[in-house]
Amino acid sequence: MLEEGLGAFGGNKFWIEVDLCLYLHARRPNTICRGRVITYMEDTPVNLSLVSVREVEGATAINRRAIRRLGRTPVNVDLNVRAVPDFDRSLISLVVTCSYVAVIGLIRTRVLSCSVVATFEIPGLRDIIALQGEEVIVSGKVMTTMLGIAVGSLRGVVAVRTADTQLRFRPLPIIDLTALMYRLQFGS
Repeated sequence: MLEEGLGAFGGNKFWIEVDLCLYLHARRPNTICRGRVITYMEDTPVNLSLVSVREVEGATAINRRAIRRLGRTPVNVDLNVRAVPDFDRSLISLVVTCSYVAVIGLIRTRVLSCSVVATFEIPGLRDIIALQGEEVIVSGKVMTTMLGIAVGSLRGVVAVRTADTQLRFRPLPIIDLTALMYRLQFGS
């Protein structure tokens, strides 16, 4: 699903692309909305510990030729989030990837791609995660907290990797996680 909007920063248009379903807490059973079964989860206290944060090796790519040709061309920022649970060890990893894309000479060109993985330990992980086929459904409050940490880490990696390029003046846009979670739950 490709969500457009959620803010602008320095003239950069901003898209969010998400590969998982997230729903906020509620006290209702499964509901059908727009032909999809929506899973609601009970409010329960969660003990969340950050285990590690790291850049994904080999996932950072900087197109220096495109950066030289970039000039004042607007840059679109795509954000991709993937949750990977490990129920045996009560761990969940969020892989967050951003891509800076610009139209240079009528060709859509990826200027930067960067990924981080943040791993969290959550006792009783099975209680806050539901699997529906290939989709991982994480309770909203927990996902908001984890996304905040992972996106903050990604922001730091992007700043370090682009420090000696023209992209240093185009940091990762500020993301309103509340709006993001609302859009993921209810659409636009």
